Amino acid sequence: MSIYDPWAALIIISLAALGMNVISGILNRLFVYTPDLIAKRQEIQRIKQEYQEAKRLGDEKRLRKMEKKMQMAKKLEAEVSLKSMRPFIITIIVFWVMWGWLNSLYGGMGNFVILPFPLPIIGLTSNFFWWYLISSFAFSALTRRYFYPSM
Repeated sequence: MSIYDPWAALIIISLAALGMNVISGILNRLFVYTPDLIAKRQEIQRIKQEYQEAKRLGDEKRLRKMEKKMQMAKKLEAEVSLKSMRPFIITIIVFWVMWGWLNSLYGGMGNFVILPFPLPIIGLTSNFFWWYLISSFAFSALTRRYFYPSM
């Protein structure tokens, strides 16, 4: 079986989508969902809730105190956001390398995937781009429960 055979192409594209989901999940688990970042996110959420409660009650003294805490929460939020960008950048680099490889293999094949039912925008047949996207969404639903903790 040749890698240009439509069935082989479907399998290779699907495995590439699965691989990208696994790489992204592992990187996020290592860099984003660490105990310290989870604790910081929970602290930010707690401060925001306390601030909203003070606003709702109209307690001026407590509101001024909470505004200082909100400044601290904004700094924590910036730190958490910055640390969350690392896996995204690595994933994008790996994605573009993988995408270039897939495009060189299957970019010229046109619509070779026949779907069991028509999809909006895509229709009944698709090319490697749409098949990758469908596969990636499907694998994302599966890998999410293994790599991303519920918060």
